[in-house]
Amino acid sequence: RLLCKMYYAFQDTENLYFVVEYFSGGDLRYLINRRNNFEEKETKFIISCIALIINYLHENNVIYRDIKPEKFIFGKDGYLYLTDLILAKECKKEETVISPSGTPGYMAPEAIINQPHNFSVDYFALGVVLYELSKGERPYQGNNRKEIKDEMFKFEINLNKDDIPSDWDINVADLNR
Repeated sequence: RLLCKMYYAFQDTENLYFVVEYFSGGDLRYLINRRNNFEEKETKFIISCIALIINYLHENNVIYRDIKPEKFIFGKDGYLYLTDLILAKECKKEETVISPSGTPGYMAPEAIINQPHNFSVDYFALGVVLYELSKGERPYQGNNRKEIKDEMFKFEINLNKDDIPSDWDINVADLNR
């Protein structure tokens, strides 16, 4: 299932609160900040968990639009669980959406410039997470949305043999396999 259960939601005049299933394993961002690099086996497992979640959402006509390490928490079973669906959008397979939703460092180019986009934006973000796990940083850097967008359109990032840690299989960079 790999989705965090929500039991209850409520709000006051300033905030919306969610009462969700408790996970004590910490989020993926915390682990990335502590470790900075990952073994191939760990990376494959993490990316597989996220891909399973994305596939489940897409099968149910949901674009997540905010894939990033902070959204995934480790359960006591060691698997990653998705923590919220705040920016998710229901969308039929043939539809596109126009919405600059998400976190700039993980957004697909078409989303960051507010152009029509579809389910592929989630896979772009998955690629960014893969890059971050293998290289220790996101592919596009910047202090704000504009700087990240400008860098994104200066050059295309491709993971190739030189980008993958030397002890990893080059096929890790191919999300089509």
